[in-house]
Amino acid sequence: MKIYVIHPADKDLNFLKSAIEYLKEKYKGNLEYLRLEPTHRSHEYCLKKLKENPNSTILLFCHALEKSIRGCKIESPASGITHRNFNYGSFISPSNNIEVFSKNKVFALACFSKDLGPSAIKSGAKVYLGFGDIDFFVTENFKEQIVINIVKENLRKIICNTLCNAIDNDLTFNDLSRNICLSIDITRNNLQKNKEPGRQARIEASKAFSKIKNGMTMFGDGNLLVI
Repeated sequence: MKIYVIHPADKDLNFLKSAIEYLKEKYKGNLEYLRLEPTHRSHEYCLKKLKENPNSTILLFCHALEKSIRGCKIESPASGITHRNFNYGSFISPSNNIEVFSKNKVFALACFSKDLGPSAIKSGAKVYLGFGDIDFFVTENFKEQIVINIVKENLRKIICNTLCNAIDNDLTFNDLSRNICLSIDITRNNLQKNKEPGRQARIEASKAFSKIKNGMTMFGDGNLLVI
């Protein structure tokens, strides 16, 4: 079973890069990293690989919005429809390239990626695990970046560890979902118990993890193995 990791060149998603590099090295030969660069060729190559290799596991580490997985931002003055499709817009959506999910298993770590779940299953995906709000934005009287860093660092560890555990131990998507929830609970508990300076930021990060956990949604057959 082949694993495809899709990850756009985007500074807001760079925090996942070390986890992806670890996965690449650990599962060398079984995992292919499809880096979305700011070119149409890069996006088209990614779509071509997914279409040509059904019965795979797709790990999406992207942005999502309005029932669409977004690609890498392409700066271009062109007005053609091809450019609009890939200008940080609808890379995969109910009306655009959704067929790449057919016969595949999908894990989509992206804000509101769960909104695409029903369309993914309708298109032929075997299982689709998506997320709701992955909250990096807060409005409190301390530096937001502190909270953002705490959430990103811990989220990276949770996703990397639970995916590796699922792959190494032949776990199902249901198992993966439960383990992510358990890891989030442990992380929240540790953040709340820590009494050192900066505790208010950790409390806010804990609240963000509650949103992440509650927004995670499964579609299709969760009893299927991750790989």
